[in-house]
Amino acid sequence: MDHHIYEHLVQALQAHWKTHSSAYPQKFVLSPDQSRTLDDARDALGLAITGKPVPRGSPFMDVPIEVSPASAGEMIAHDGTASLLAEYKLPEARKK
Repeated sequence: MDHHIYEHLVQALQAHWKTHSSAYPQKFVLSPDQSRTLDDARDALGLAITGKPVPRGSPFMDVPIEVSPASAGEMIAHDGTASLLAEYKLPEARKK
């Protein structure tokens, strides 16, 4: 999942919005490796779009990110319910 962490976060966020009337989740909890991979992906996107990297550790689409060595990658919903990011399916074109 790590190389698709950005897409997993997008899918989880979209599912949360759809299920909970556009409410934002409390946070994402990522492993250190997932956090580094996300930061690298966001840097590449930021540089391509704005010419500047995205500040490391900044919220993802306004959702705070927590880093925990014990995490397998989770979204904490607005009501505190945790779900694994790997459970959110990627669009078919992104599975390769």
